[in-house]
Amino acid sequence: MSAGAGSAATRSIGQWADDAVQAVRVLDHRTRPATGELTDPADPAEVIAGLATLAGMLPQLLDQLAGWLLDQQCGDDEWGAR
Repeated sequence: MSAGAGSAATRSIGQWADDAVQAVRVLDHRTRPATGELTDPADPAEVIAGLATLAGMLPQLLDQLAGWLLDQQCGDDEWGAR
């Protein structure tokens, strides 16, 4: 499923994670030297900036996922109230 298919409310978090995986896979392939995709220094700079933003968001996401798992293990209902 592509990122444009379905609204944010109807897509699962697993589907969003799969989109992220697919996006990185596409970038891996399209930035190979033989593809000729990189034609201007601004191209890799734009990709690096986007990936840096993504990397900066990962700690929050991972903390939230870990918090939910810990709550489930300990029987805490903090996440169920949200």
